[in-house]
Amino acid sequence: MLRSSFSVGCSMPDLQLAGFMSRELFQPHMKKRAWLDEKCSSYITNFHLIIVRPQSNLTMSKTRDDREALDAFIRAHSYAAEQGLIVKKLISHPVHARGDRGNAAAYFQFFDLKALEAHVSELPAGATARLHRHSCEALFYVLKGEGYTVIHKIGGKKRTIAWKEGDLYATPMSLWHQHFNASKRSVVRYLEITTIPLMKSLGAWSIESKSGEEAA
Repeated sequence: MLRSSFSVGCSMPDLQLAGFMSRELFQPHMKKRAWLDEKCSSYITNFHLIIVRPQSNLTMSKTRDDREALDAFIRAHSYAAEQGLIVKKLISHPVHARGDRGNAAAYFQFFDLKALEAHVSELPAGATARLHRHSCEALFYVLKGEGYTVIHKIGGKKRTIAWKEGDLYATPMSLWHQHFNASKRSVVRYLEITTIPLMKSLGAWSIESKSGEEAA
């Protein structure tokens, strides 16, 4: 019978049984865990090299790294959600000019969320946001106005997403995109939800921009 302690009074059969359990039950799991750790590490490394930091001379020479500018803006213009759970009246919530992007925005703090963040942005009448891309996924819900977003890969065919109040659209990870306000008389406002916190936790966060149509 297997005793409750292996350190005191163990007989030879007890020790043999303990060795058998270690070999047959625990070691395979430890090997599987090591294999998974290796695969995860490889995935993150490859993700960082291939998607987050494309090794293209054209891209590297003309893009601007916007991570520090965005972090500074978030520190200055971030609002805590009520009870950490709700932000009310998004349609009229104050926004602040973003000189690096050509729009205005306000970010929200949901303290218990680890993978997602939310912010509201506004484009003046007839305005165009700076061309940019990021390593996070993003969903947009249009609160007011109408416009369109042009998305494309480097050297790829451009696609135009036309949207208006009440529409939900997405910009996939690492695709260049640019937002346009189609109206000359009224602003556009939209809620954006992204996976920035998740990408930061993976060490795979990147955001960069270009002026004009340089990414075409």
